[in-house]
Amino acid sequence: MPHYFRGLNWFLGILFFFVGFISSFLFFNFYIDSGIAEAPTNETLPTVAAESTISADDIVQTEIYYRACRHLETKEAEPGEFVGKSFAMLEKEGWQVYENSTGKIILSKDEEGLCPEDVVKRHIKQEGDHLAIYTGPAGVEGECLGYLYVHLEDLPATWQVSLAADGVTFFNEESLWQALESIDELEYSPIETTPLEEVE
Repeated sequence: MPHYFRGLNWFLGILFFFVGFISSFLFFNFYIDSGIAEAPTNETLPTVAAESTISADDIVQTEIYYRACRHLETKEAEPGEFVGKSFAMLEKEGWQVYENSTGKIILSKDEEGLCPEDVVKRHIKQEGDHLAIYTGPAGVEGECLGYLYVHLEDLPATWQVSLAADGVTFFNEESLWQALESIDELEYSPIETTPLEEVE
């Protein structure tokens, strides 16, 4: 190959290299960088104004999650229930305050106990050689209210099956005691007294 063509190839190769380098430099510095947003600061973050106050025209919805039974209670607030309260005041009371896409104000918080529907329920379950009464439905670790001293074989067959699982649930305390009245030789001991296994 003539030296003329070899020199031309070298020249064209070097020329294309520099053109590509300069094009890449301009692309990444002027095009790419223009689309990168700066890290948000307190001045640029959207915030809920703490001084905002709930008015009579606002629609307010409360959402309370009860951890003990894992139930979420959602309902609209009573008229005037939160009127006049600022968002900052509600946050101090334990509410998380935000506004959804429809303009409705949502008040959300968690509670450790049982929801209103479950807190009135009672259940009994086997604790060793005796039974224990708990708040809430079977399968939920509610508060222990006391002990029942009775032979398990004296209980209804359906109860014995349920007691082998999570326990027997009653809709309220009245229905619990109505059911227990039919069982002979039943003794009840409140939680403040000594459990069965410690009684001689």
